[in-house]
Amino acid sequence: MNTLLSRRASVRPAALVALFAALLAALLALGAPAQAHDTLLESDPADGATLETSPEAITLTFSADVLEVSPLVRITDESGEQLAEITPSVDGPVATAALEEPLPAGTSTVQWRVVSSDGHPIEGTFEVTVEQDAAAEETTEAPAEESSPAEESAPAETTTPAEEDEQATAEAVEDESGSLDWSVPDEEVHAFWNEHERRIGTSLYGRRMYETMRVWEDDDWLEGEPAIIREYA
Repeated sequence: MNTLLSRRASVRPAALVALFAALLAALLALGAPAQAHDTLLESDPADGATLETSPEAITLTFSADVLEVSPLVRITDESGEQLAEITPSVDGPVATAALEEPLPAGTSTVQWRVVSSDGHPIEGTFEVTVEQDAAAEETTEAPAEESSPAEESAPAETTTPAEEDEQATAEAVEDESGSLDWSVPDEEVHAFWNEHERRIGTSLYGRRMYETMRVWEDDDWLEGEPAIIREYA
């Protein structure tokens, strides 16, 4: 009986020591601080920034080196329509997303996601407002050329209908050198019509026509003309 009691007495201190050790380990585990994820320190442009024109890139700076594991930057407009989805380049704690197309005027939401140095993904959003479209900026930088006062005051050249008809006629009959000599009948043409008219005779024209045309027979201008023309006259 005494032996059994002595054994029970020796077991109790050992069990108490083991229980105390387990409780102490649990308390130490609960008291140890958990490892914190990396955080976004700043962005360029900053959250809520208002810019005159679109930035060329979105830069994110974190509290520690982030892992280059599927980083992502997605940009949407005010209606929620996606404007761009970019895989940023990672260099230590900095992730840079270059914009291929400028952001339009208005407020855009930038959503980002990277993998923290502890292996856990982190993400966040911020907004950027652009005041002016890129197309409007180009138009402002390149104003239309203005005409000089002299050009504005110079009256436009005008032509009368008669001058227009004369010019059209000249263009229609002139040859490449501007001469009209091609339209004058040559000796062969005159000889053909002389022979043709000779067979018809003068009776076809009538007496009155003959009296009108007979002046050619003694008109002075015939003296300087070729024989073929005098024959026709």
